[in-house]
Amino acid sequence: PLFTVRARPDALSGKEDVSQADELTCSARLTVRPSLAPLFTRLLEDIEVLEGRAARFDCKISGTPPPGKPLPDIMWYKDEVLLVESSHVSFVYEENECSLVVLSTGTQDGGVYTCTARNLAGEVSCKAELAPENLMVWDGAEGEEQVRICDFGNAQELTPGEPQYCRYGTPEFVAPEIVNQTPVSGVTDVW
Repeated sequence: PLFTVRARPDALSGKEDVSQADELTCSARLTVRPSLAPLFTRLLEDIEVLEGRAARFDCKISGTPPPGKPLPDIMWYKDEVLLVESSHVSFVYEENECSLVVLSTGTQDGGVYTCTARNLAGEVSCKAELAPENLMVWDGAEGEEQVRICDFGNAQELTPGEPQYCRYGTPEFVAPEIVNQTPVSGVTDVW
């Protein structure tokens, strides 16, 4: 569309009576682009990390950014609480890629992380979980993995060559060895 703008010379010069010859005109072309709502082209993924190591969540976003910005407005949350950049948490934005980096993770960093992208056309979010690496295994001497076993007072001493029976289960899972009262073998699932 073409718009015409006319200046009122009487407002500029203080004259009340202005002839048609004093009229000024100016024209400009205005192009309006459609606004596209944000869209995740790559979602966040759950992460397992060793305590003390950095964790990085990555995603890709498309959509019309606000004027002068490379991306739609991006907000990061942990367990629904807005995160702010600090010496422990940093945000990285490169073209249409967004990342959240949690430095030197600890148990307090475990939880659900959310990335929300927003512009005038809409809002979209995706979530992922940060969990400590397998809690049942820890690195022993010389990188040897050691299995951690929780004892709730039901542990039995194993005697090689003698059948072992388990008397306990959980409401979620009862092993066939418990139901059938068959000996527990070396390959029996500890769960």
